[in-house]
Amino acid sequence: MGPEFAKQPVRVQTHLAEIAEAARGGDREAFAALVEAIWPGLVAFARSVLGRAADAEDLVQDALVVAWQQLSTLKSGRSFYSWVWKMVYRRAVLHLKERARLVPIEEAEIEPIYLVTKDIDIPRMLAILTPQQRAVVYLSLVEGQTNSEIRAALGISSITVRIYRTRALARMRRYLGVELP
Repeated sequence: MGPEFAKQPVRVQTHLAEIAEAARGGDREAFAALVEAIWPGLVAFARSVLGRAADAEDLVQDALVVAWQQLSTLKSGRSFYSWVWKMVYRRAVLHLKERARLVPIEEAEIEPIYLVTKDIDIPRMLAILTPQQRAVVYLSLVEGQTNSEIRAALGISSITVRIYRTRALARMRRYLGVELP
C-alpha cells in the first residue's frame, strides 16, 4: 500500500479496501470512488516518470480503463492500490521506450517540476536518471514510500529498489557537484 493509504486511520483503510472489494464485484460507483481517491497521486507519479503532464494523465486514464477491465483478476481489494501503481509504472516505462524510438533526446520535451529552489535545474537533473531511477526517487522522496511499498508498486525486489535509489542519488550528487567523504 502507498504512504497516503498507510497514514490514514485504520477505519479509512478498511473502508477503502471494502470499496475495492465492491468494485471487484462490478460496482461502477465503487470503482469511480477509488479512482477519485487515487487519481492525483497516480498522475503525479506518472508525470515524475514521464516528464510531461499531458502524457501522464492519458497514461493513467488508459491504465485505469485496463484496471476496470481486469479488476476481476485481482485477488483482494487490499492489493488494489499497489496493483494499480504497478500498472501505471509499467505503462510509463513502455511509453518512454516507445517515445525514445520516435524522438531524439535533444528534442524531447520535459516540463519543469519545481520541488526546490529554482537555481537547481531539476528537469535536467531528473533527465539524467533512468525511468526506473526516477520512479524510485519519486516514490521514496516525494511519496515517502518504504522499500517494501516501492517493491510492491513497481514489481521489483527490495535490493533493486536500493540499487536504483543509490545510483540515482549518486548521479544527482555528481550533477550537483556534491562530494561525499
